[in-house]
Amino acid sequence: MRELGRAYVSFFGKKLLVAAAAACALGAGPAFSASPASTYFSVTPCRIFDTRLPAGPLGGPPMGPGELRLFTIAGNCGVPLTASAVSASLIVTDANASGLLRVFPSDVAEPTTNTISFSAGQTRAGNGLLLLATDGSGALAFHNLSLGAINVVFDVTGFFDTACAPITVDPPSLASVPDGTPVNATLTASGGNGPYSFAVTSGALPGNVNLSPAGVLSGTATAGGSFNFTVTATDFNGCTGSRAYTLLIVCPTITVTPTTIPPGSVGVPYGPVTFTQTGAVGAVTWSFTGTLPTGVGLDAAGILSGTPTQAGTFPITVKATDAGGCFGTVDVVLSTCPTITVNPTNGTLPVGTQGSPYSQTFTASGGSGTYTFAITAGTLPAPMNLSSGGVLSGTPAVAGDFGFTVTATDTVTNCKGSRAYTLHLA
Repeated sequence: MRELGRAYVSFFGKKLLVAAAAACALGAGPAFSASPASTYFSVTPCRIFDTRLPAGPLGGPPMGPGELRLFTIAGNCGVPLTASAVSASLIVTDANASGLLRVFPSDVAEPTTNTISFSAGQTRAGNGLLLLATDGSGALAFHNLSLGAINVVFDVTGFFDTACAPITVDPPSLASVPDGTPVNATLTASGGNGPYSFAVTSGALPGNVNLSPAGVLSGTATAGGSFNFTVTATDFNGCTGSRAYTLLIVCPTITVTPTTIPPGSVGVPYGPVTFTQTGAVGAVTWSFTGTLPTGVGLDAAGILSGTPTQAGTFPITVKATDAGGCFGTVDVVLSTCPTITVNPTNGTLPVGTQGSPYSQTFTASGGSGTYTFAITAGTLPAPMNLSSGGVLSGTPAVAGDFGFTVTATDTVTNCKGSRAYTLHLA
């Protein structure tokens, strides 16, 4: 048995770190002293028992003359099993005779104090703090010190405890959010003494996304990706609980086209070729990696243009980045051809004669050295033709002036050069 060195005390305020307090008005008794650094936790007023109710562990029947009855307090109405004391409201009513009601921890010897007095037919009420049994039961003993039956009503409004109850932050995880879509999630907490306030205590939220003290995640992320952070909920008594979260801002699929681009020629204005995209959210920024030939560039609108001054093969990666930092790419190759010159350089060919055999050989320079030739515009006089080796031959059957274009194609690079010619047949 432990000594009842502590009993009822006056109770004011909702949150209190207690070392000692004065005796309460319910009855004269020694001073109350909670455990060092005990914290008071308020609860919504809750009825532990009412003997006016039908018979049961938290109900009737009324307490008979001289009866001593035990009621378990801890474990009910949010009072934890570790609680050392409770703040309570006590009512004695329906008294058949005058007397006293003594209340004390069930694991101590009955004291001579800690009482509330009443008269026959009178209803008495009082408020105060009561120590609970420390034998694991968390019970109080109620002793009717009168010659008649009484009813007792007992409500708790809070408790003292040296440890914080575990606080759980929910939900366990957050749903992924598409890039460009507002984040909208509400976090809750349980297990402590509300209300709760919420804060990010480690990691970082996406840009433009915020957590309110009420636990509401909101805002439209400025970038896609995976964001790790910890949210801590703090209850009314300063107790905390935390949960680590990962918020995934999912990038859309951004498709960039075209996937191939035509070749260019040195000294000849290129394109323009306009790159486009589908799937991006918001404004799009265009960029590329790799090296373009001197004189050619990609502007902010995704347009590839310019006049190349270098021949060669130039692989680049074109990238479209949306307002959320999500991107799509395409790999293309820009081939720029050297200047291929078709010979003879004189556009007027030697004169021929109708009915007489005619022959003219075309050559090309500036490329790899191997070419094929073709007529790409105009018409030759029948039945003349141009061989792939560049020989124009045949016996013209008609007279007149004939204009046509000869194009030489580099068989290695597929680069081309052309020249327009006029053939006069007399």
